[in-house]
Amino acid sequence: MTDAETDSEGKRSELQQIADEIRNLTESPLYDYRQEHGYSPVVGEGDPDARVMFIGEAPGKEEARTGRPFVGAAGRILEALFESVGLSRDEVYITNVVKDRPPENRDIPGLRKFSSMHPFCCARSKPLSRT
Repeated sequence: MTDAETDSEGKRSELQQIADEIRNLTESPLYDYRQEHGYSPVVGEGDPDARVMFIGEAPGKEEARTGRPFVGAAGRILEALFESVGLSRDEVYITNVVKDRPPENRDIPGLRKFSSMHPFCCARSKPLSRT
């Protein structure tokens, strides 16, 4: 295995660990809402070595249902954008600041919701950085 492959596997492992922590974060103010509706947290997906990272605000209903970012209407627009610049979804990393769908999909998550997820947003971007 090359150094680049080892580095990439390390990033994937670190991202998986963060994803597991998010799934088990019962202190999240959105955890009960997620459980009540059978939703999954949307922790992110893509190439950990991507040169481009897209960060959305919060998952919509389809994203919460599937646990994948940008798979609803916004995802179709995003994929058209990728195509227009010669990228594919596999070449980028996609995530959200808020990992759970807010009730009634409010436009702006409250500060309390953001503050519980902020460490994970920063942690998710760390393995992806090109230091």
